[in-house]
Amino acid sequence: MNKVANAPFLDLEIDGKRSARKILLVEDVESIQLAIRDFLFARFDVQITTTAEQALMILAMSPDIELLITDIKLPEMNGFELGRLARRLRPDIQIIFITSYDVNEFIDVIREHGFSQVITKHGRMSLREIEVTIE
Repeated sequence: MNKVANAPFLDLEIDGKRSARKILLVEDVESIQLAIRDFLFARFDVQITTTAEQALMILAMSPDIELLITDIKLPEMNGFELGRLARRLRPDIQIIFITSYDVNEFIDVIREHGFSQVITKHGRMSLREIEVTIE
């Protein structure tokens, strides 16, 4: 039996088993946010927020979140700054960046901060690419 708690945290049971990995998704475009969440929720606990500030508060209060997936272009703070601050709070957290912009535009920042996982969402974003990157 599948059980979904009220948003924003999806507390799922699938065949009586809880997902082991907890993911924080930061995406300000609702359609993209829902597509990623719906794709991942069957296997992972996914918490969602639309702002970097909320994401940092969630990370500070939720030490069991193992992975941060964040858009690069967010309204008040870019995803790289969020990633840098998230690493200060949680040095071992995995981070995946998603963007609809040309990745080459961000190469210097990616290298400077030691980030490596960037997935583009041009046209039809590859949800499978996100899944493969997580595993």
